[in-house]
Amino acid sequence: MTDEQSDEQFAHTRMRDVAHGNVTRQQPNERLVHSETEDAESVSLTNQPPSEQPVRTEHTAHEIDNTQPGTEQSAHEIDDDQGSVADSTFYETASDTTSLKSNIFKYRYENGRRYHAYKDGAYWGPNDEDAADHLDIAHHLFLLTLNNKLHLAPLPGHVENVLDIGTGTGIWAMCDHLPFVRTSAQILIAYQNSDFADLHPEAEVIGTDLSPTQPGFVPPNLKFIIDDATDEWTWPENHFDFVHVRSLFGCFSDWPAFYEQCFRHLKPGGWIEQVEMAPGFRSDDGTVEREAIGMWHDLGVKCGEANGKTFRVMYDMRRWIEEAGFKEVVETVYKWPIGSWPKDKKWKEIGRWSRLHIETGLESWSLAVLTRVMGWSVQEAQILIAKVKANLRDPSIHGWHEMRVVYATKPRRES
Repeated sequence: MTDEQSDEQFAHTRMRDVAHGNVTRQQPNERLVHSETEDAESVSLTNQPPSEQPVRTEHTAHEIDNTQPGTEQSAHEIDDDQGSVADSTFYETASDTTSLKSNIFKYRYENGRRYHAYKDGAYWGPNDEDAADHLDIAHHLFLLTLNNKLHLAPLPGHVENVLDIGTGTGIWAMCDHLPFVRTSAQILIAYQNSDFADLHPEAEVIGTDLSPTQPGFVPPNLKFIIDDATDEWTWPENHFDFVHVRSLFGCFSDWPAFYEQCFRHLKPGGWIEQVEMAPGFRSDDGTVEREAIGMWHDLGVKCGEANGKTFRVMYDMRRWIEEAGFKEVVETVYKWPIGSWPKDKKWKEIGRWSRLHIETGLESWSLAVLTRVMGWSVQEAQILIAKVKANLRDPSIHGWHEMRVVYATKPRRES
């Protein structure tokens, strides 16, 4: 049996166990993946998410917490027996912030991808079906990493007003109420009771984005609106109990001003949480740095600098959040293995999802900024993407992708 067949058998065995009752299916936030075609990429998740609680550390943005799952302690023991191939809507409503107009749907089509129309060019990522699939895969990877938690901030049991900035497909606020979500890669992901609006029916949840790509049928306590978070906010001050921010690297030219708005519009005692990734990939044994995949980090930094919107926010967000006046700031650092090279079964599983996340995201992350900002031709960009994808499938390369979570609270009494 080949390594590729072994991974596919792993996925089918998981489905069989669920069907025969060998695995409890009705656990909240359980994720299940299955490929329906022989040549489709197959990824399967064990029933139990990572059991260790993430270690919450208060340290500078450039320190790595080595006590956490997924860092050097648990993810970097290499399994030599691994595969060489990757395991592989919106509704019209009036609001105080903006009203939908027909030109919001007059998308930009460029180099085979579709981009937002509202504030055209403000965001570098596409908003087509491939991009939506990638965002949903990322959501699943975040949940796996955070032990099926939607946030780490210690929210009270009752919250009234919640804001999800840059909601994307809306999946954090609301999973489309379907038992499975099918991606274009023929992957099925089971979502059950895993979105914020359903878990907090007492709260009014608002998701904002530049693109109208969210579901059309939503719970009564949720609404999606078209809004640019870089503009002056129109919500009342001291209004939100929780502001959630995820994967907005390269979206703001003035991050300190953004955090000041968050501070101003949070209630005293309210929380902000931000989740961000590094602009590229690293390794501990030098196998990433000597390949094409090794140039991705520094290239991402240069793209952000040239565009005036940093891709390095992960490294600076803690400091900026503290400078905005937030207290009880906690930063947690994770290192996702890329691929199935870890020996640890749990991190091997996360590594497969991490690789799929990168494979489906490379073009979305890079095509617009490389061609619009850096002056590359489409062919040059696609050649680099192809080389990086080949590196992702090379079992001799033992890379990791860093992700950090920062949460903090607005003091009850401003000092």
